[in-house]
Amino acid sequence: MKAILKYPIFLEDEFSISMPVDAVPLYVNVQRGEPFLWALATVNGRESERTFYVAGTGHPVASDRLYVGSFMLYEGAFVGHLFEGEFPVESIPGRSDTSLTAFPKDYA
Repeated sequence: MKAILKYPIFLEDEFSISMPVDAVPLYVNVQRGEPFLWALATVNGRESERTFYVAGTGHPVASDRLYVGSFMLYEGAFVGHLFEGEFPVESIPGRSDTSLTAFPKDYA
């Protein structure tokens, strides 16, 4: 069975989240003043560590990272952009380009 699961986003340049291997990031937003990532995944599925990166607006981002979403904190004084990386684009079904875009809708 699949469900939408919620994970905290840490305000660090790089952090890891243990999540099901088939988890697909869906949405990034702030809830009660804290940033979160929502992902569709198999409940009680096999898990792996996935690495995420937060970059503020204007900060450099490596080309091998995939954009997941953005969020605002402190009444918009900080805009964070969440990326997943070092992620070879060729490993995502239906993707062969190297643009910084989110997962295709049919990736599940």
